[in-house]
Formats: sequence, structure tokens, C-alpha cells
Amino acid sequence: MTSSNEGRQTRKDLRRTAPHISREGKKGPSEESSADSGKETERDGKENVPRHPAAEEQQEADEESCTADLSIDWEAWEREERREREAAKRYEEAARRGDAEAQLQYGLCCLCGTGVKQNSAKGVKWLLKAAKQGHAHAEYHLGTCYLYGRGVELNIEEAVRWIKKSAEQGFARAQSELGDLLFSGFEVEMDEEQAVDWYRKAAEQDDARALYILGILYYYGGCVRKNRKKGVRLLRRAAEQGDPDARRELAYCCKNGIGVAKDEAKAAEWLRKAERNPFALGAEREQEELEQE
Repeated sequence: MTSSNEGRQTRKDLRRTAPHISREGKKGPSEESSADSGKETERDGKENVPRHPAAEEQQEADEESCTADLSIDWEAWEREERREREAAKRYEEAARRGDAEAQLQYGLCCLCGTGVKQNSAKGVKWLLKAAKQGHAHAEYHLGTCYLYGRGVELNIEEAVRWIKKSAEQGFARAQSELGDLLFSGFEVEMDEEQAVDWYRKAAEQDDARALYILGILYYYGGCVRKNRKKGVRLLRRAAEQGDPDARRELAYCCKNGIGVAKDEAKAAEWLRKAERNPFALGAEREQEELEQE
């Protein structure tokens, strides 16, 4: 096991992406426009083009609207910062009383600088307190701190120990992470069979990452028996959970009729969803439910 910083760069490649089904790149030909030879050219950095009074009035109205929007956003930002500071204060008070959930939340606040000054070492200290009480989420986050050397010296052995503790308690993200470690063999003994078992446990809880990896493994075969239809079904579940890679793979399958009926319209839909902000998944689902009603 290593505790030096030599593994940092290699660790960035740990969460390997299995070979994609598709390798198609986006095509976006740029369009160039040129001014007509008979029009006025730029003079002193400005275009000498007369403007209609109505256009000037519209520009002024747009600028006023933009300023108003910025003011509203700024006020909302200040309210959110105030809310975060108040929440962090409550977490700290409860954490000092020994509440494991509060210790976890305050530790994460310190790690991320949410409501308090960012301090990774302090965050790890509070995560450790919660983890020692058997809090599965804290065990996972503490393990990732050791894994990436965040707020503590990088230590793969400690990382695996804490992540495994969390996984054994049934925390899906830890199960998926442990699957990655065992599958990659990064500073640990590679064990594909165990890795697949942990992926399956996480997938049973609809963990998007685990569903995506299992889908790719079944699609190509190797450490599991090749089954393209099952692979595509798993990719669809991952895509429905918001995984952008799964959405791109599913789009390719729909476009080419691989494991599913060929449907270019559905392929385009999945591709559009793949480009969406993954953090907007909740709002996306709400909109879909409203459309169904």
C-alpha cells in the first residue's frame, strides 16, 4: 500500500469508463458571415451603421431588465448564503453534542466550504467522529478522503477499509466505489468477480454508476456472460437515473437498433437528455410527470 502522493495522478484514471458502444463525435460546422462590400466598414472600432430610434429604446429596455434580473439573483444568492451559514451553525452545535448525522453534515460543510470557511482537515476530523459511530455515509466519505488525499495523507489501505465498511452496511455509492477499486486493481488485488458482485448490490438500489458499468459489461461480455439485451436494459435504467454516459450509449443503441427496436426519434431524445445538467434531474422528472398528466 502507498501513502505518498505518487498515486494521485493514477487515481484520477481509476473510475475508468468501459469501452463505449459508440465513438461518434459531434459535428458542428461553423458558419462564417462576411459584410457586404457595399456596406460601411468599421471605424475606430465601431460599426458606422445608423440605428433606428426604436432599436435604441429596445436596447435600453433590455439593459434595464438585465440589471433588474441581476439584482434579484444577487438577493437570492445572499439569502442562500445566510441559510447555509445558519445550517452549518446548527450542524456544529449538534455535532459537538455527539450526533453522528450532524457530525457528517458539518464535516461535509467544512470539506466543501458550505456555510463555513473551507477546511478539509477539519472536515475529515468530523467525518472520522461520525464514522467511528458506524454512520455508513460518513464511512464512505471518509474513505474517499483517504482515496484522494483530501484533508489527510493519501492512504489506499485506509480508503478501502472505510469504503468497505460502508458498503457492507448497504450504502450503494460505497458498493459501486468498491466495485471500481476491485475491478481496476488500483493499489489493491484485482478481483473482477467480487467487483461484479458489488456492482450488482449497488444496482439493486438503482445506483446509476453501477447500472451503467453492468450494462457495458453485459453488452460486451468477458467477466460476465455476454447478453446484449440485458446490457441495454441496464443502460436504460442507468439512463433513467440520469447517467449521461448511459444516455449517450442508449441513444446509439436506439439509432442503430442494437438490443432494442431502431428508433431515431428516441435516439435523438436520449442524446438531448445526455447534454442536460445532471443536477437538474429532479426538475426534469417533475416536468415529465406534468406532461403525462
